[in-house]
Amino acid sequence: MNVTLRCVFKNVSGDKVVMSWPNADSGSTDAQVKNLMQTITANRDIFNLGPAEIVGAEFVSRSVRAVDVE
Repeated sequence: MNVTLRCVFKNVSGDKVVMSWPNADSGSTDAQVKNLMQTITANRDIFNLGPAEIVGAEFVSRSVRAVDVE
């Protein structure tokens, strides 16, 4: 199953910024995800209007089943 880590931030203008990473390890702890998000907000100097505030995060699992239409 494909698992994506989806992190939601607000930028300095108050707009929502969403970053997603496919093939994430869903076994990662809340503390590990929070540490990642804190690192991203601490390094916001690499973004023009990048993440400035942590809003939330979630692991998204998705299952895909092909449909035979032939």
